[in-house]
Amino acid sequence: TGRSWERGIVSDVWDVQGDRYLEAAKEGGHIYFQECVFCHGANLNGRGIFQSALKPYAVNFTDPGTIAQLQETYVFWRTATGGLNLPKEGFPWASTMPRMEEYLTSDDIWKVVLFTYWHAGWVPRHWD
Repeated sequence: TGRSWERGIVSDVWDVQGDRYLEAAKEGGHIYFQECVFCHGANLNGRGIFQSALKPYAVNFTDPGTIAQLQETYVFWRTATGGLNLPKEGFPWASTMPRMEEYLTSDDIWKVVLFTYWHAGWVPRHWD
């Protein structure tokens, strides 16, 4: 809904005021709800309206075992290249994810990645 109710103060989380990260995440949210919501769901939990037609199921981004364990560069690559038509060696990563690079620009894919991390409440994994 874009609203936060803490300590009786109502604030609009999308009031970006020049914050480039939030601007990109907001744009990524618009793209997500146009392109990704059907499989990954409105709450990013993998329960979109096409879920029952997918084998394996769409990824649940709110699960701590998914994007919370990955670097954002891997999430970008996975989103861009999808899981269809991988060679046999790529079997463990095979999925029904389409190649989004055929539909979105690199900038748009990055914005969706930022949105998924922001909305799910995770920080990308990084190596110390």
